[in-house]
Amino acid sequence: MKNQKENQTCELCDFPESCTLIDGDTTYKLCPNHLLSLVELRLSVKEAKKLIQKHGNQTFYLHEDFYDEQGHALQPK
Repeated sequence: MKNQKENQTCELCDFPESCTLIDGDTTYKLCPNHLLSLVELRLSVKEAKKLIQKHGNQTFYLHEDFYDEQGHALQPK
């Protein structure tokens, strides 16, 4: 049951999940605020690092052209 509850919340906060973004083989489960930050390439350093640890930096939205090794956004919109 714990896994099911975990899957129902945002990957970055405790807000109930309401958005799913599928990018190739990667599925992000994020609240509306974090989804917008991901798409606009303006995640905070902490948020970027957390998603990179989970999904790697070879996915489109977390690619090394958008975030450096420390998690800083390089091209925020």
